[in-house]
Amino acid sequence: MRTFHRCSTVRLSRNDFFLGLIATILPKSNGLRIATAFLVSLIYGSEESVAQYKYVSGDPVRAQLNFVNDLQADKLDTSNLDSQVVTEIQQRSQFAPNPDQLNILGPVKQVCLLFGTKGNSKHTLAFRTVHPNGCGDWIVTIKDVPETIIAVGFKAKTPDPNKCGAPTFVPLPPQNNDTSFYIPLKMDCTDVSNLR
Repeated sequence: MRTFHRCSTVRLSRNDFFLGLIATILPKSNGLRIATAFLVSLIYGSEESVAQYKYVSGDPVRAQLNFVNDLQADKLDTSNLDSQVVTEIQQRSQFAPNPDQLNILGPVKQVCLLFGTKGNSKHTLAFRTVHPNGCGDWIVTIKDVPETIIAVGFKAKTPDPNKCGAPTFVPLPPQNNDTSFYIPLKMDCTDVSNLR
């Protein structure tokens, strides 16, 4: 069973700044450095935890790229994932993202936002990720408040990325007060080199 870790932001945080300052100012006593670093982490560390997968309030294509990259690296940020999603990934449930299958596909080359629906309290997005050794089809459901991923479906399609065929997942048509908000006439793909 894999374990996932909460990731902090990439930018230089106050915590990193203070730890670096401690390392340069304090005497060579490792015990004093460790104790001070621990205290600084307790004081400043808690405010640095930021959810990485902001499909609704951020760029959904970038969120999908971060999600796939973190799955492949075995460093999933669980801060805005429903516990059931984490359990399904760890247990390798059917249609749950599988890090081993993702690593066989290789690094992400393109992220394609296919379409989605918006309901009263959730969004459902369908993606395709294109890799050197195939494609991954995704469906992600996000609760709006707090922004939490409540369901993820994944299906790997290999071996030729040029012959992945029709999408595996299609969100249900709008129901009740749901509204369809993105249905492109052709697949809208973003090359990941444009996201870095």
